[in-house]
Amino acid sequence: SKQPVGCDGEGGTWLFDVAARKWSRSSAVGGPSGWHLSMEYDTHLRRILAYGSMENARILWAFDVAAQKWERSETKTQAPPGNGAALAYSTSARALIFLASRSKKTYNNKTGESETWVFDSRKKDWLRLAVPSPPLYGMNYHNVYDPERNVMLFGERGKGRGPEGGPLAIWAFRYAPDQQPVSARNP
Repeated sequence: SKQPVGCDGEGGTWLFDVAARKWSRSSAVGGPSGWHLSMEYDTHLRRILAYGSMENARILWAFDVAAQKWERSETKTQAPPGNGAALAYSTSARALIFLASRSKKTYNNKTGESETWVFDSRKKDWLRLAVPSPPLYGMNYHNVYDPERNVMLFGERGKGRGPEGGPLAIWAFRYAPDQQPVSARNP
């Protein structure tokens, strides 16, 4: 979808009209609410996937742009809460990659411990991967998928003194659907 979509944190869904250069509220009801929501377009499901909120929600939402309708995606396995989820969608693997904090205080992860999860669009379920994950200290990060190189790029300031933290670190991760998942668990 080339339709820019946004959520306002209060349950409202907004669509951007590129030609008119303006946002308008969608008639969609019942979608995600709360701040710190992350969204990515799933080319397999042809839906915008939304995950996370400041309430540490574990709900994966799917938005059908043409029908203007949100649906809650039911999965057997639950990924960790997604407060400001670090998401990227791999078009080659048809999978949503989620770098999850292992701390209960997502925005103040003093150890930086994290784990990598994948929502497989074909199976419609979450898998936790048995791979080393980069440190995830707080909320000053960015995730993006590079389809030309087939890698997810993750950038965050490292742990350091002062409000800026340490030096910027960039991690690259290539997901292959045959990577070994760890046994599923519901944290």
